[in-house]
Amino acid sequence: MSLTIPDARRNATPYLYGREAASVARVLEAGHYGHTDLTAEFERRIAAYLGVPDVVAVSSGTAALHSALLATGIGLGDDRLCREEGVGSLF
Repeated sequence: MSLTIPDARRNATPYLYGREAASVARVLEAGHYGHTDLTAEFERRIAAYLGVPDVVAVSSGTAALHSALLATGIGLGDDRLCREEGVGSLF
């Protein structure tokens, strides 16, 4: 495996090496990007690594925040205190 020195000019381009690149290729080759067997495997492995019973993989930071609010029982009509920048979609 060769390690590439990150180039600051590529800050929006992912750096994938070896197993990471192969894993991304598996997902892309499957032809669909929703919740698949690969996603379930990823969730199981992350849960095992963290020593927790379950994890949920989501596709964006907004989806993560929305899921966290739902998991804690916060919903319509409940007060939320947070910065508006970056989470306007939750208001």
